[in-house]
Amino acid sequence: MTAQTSESFIYKGKRLVGLCSEPLRSYLDKNGIEWQGGCSACWRGYEGSWKVDDDGRLYLYNLQGVHLIIKSDKRAISFNHEIDVSTLFPNKNHVFAEWYSGEVKLVEKIIFEHGDYYHDNYPKIYTLTFENGILIKENLMVNQNLVKGDSIFSRFIKQTISQISQTIFKK
Repeated sequence: MTAQTSESFIYKGKRLVGLCSEPLRSYLDKNGIEWQGGCSACWRGYEGSWKVDDDGRLYLYNLQGVHLIIKSDKRAISFNHEIDVSTLFPNKNHVFAEWYSGEVKLVEKIIFEHGDYYHDNYPKIYTLTFENGILIKENLMVNQNLVKGDSIFSRFIKQTISQISQTIFKK
């Protein structure tokens, strides 16, 4: 399965990426808007860039996509050109996400050498809870195993070496 492109976030001055976090989804569903994925790495069909401002308000400030379908009044309007924030929100280049209530999980972008997509590979996971676009709770989880240098891949290597050693020395 192809890893999906992530939404990007700015939180407390840091550039982070979302783990399965799509704050725009509830707005799209409520308004009958569909995107068609342009490639297997982005089935949702768009990439959003978000910022949590100093007052804890969530803003969509950039949006990229190509194939958009708006269903309203029993007709579909299709856009097959590059789409940005102003396509969904006319005359705006950023918008307060007042429609969004839920959790967003954020991590620093990490390039995995071995194809691992597990939470164990992230040194820190920020969980932000929003109500009507306003941050009401934040939690930081520090992955102690990774801090100690014990990722899933390194545990796999240690287990494999241990199993080989046991097999060799049993004879």
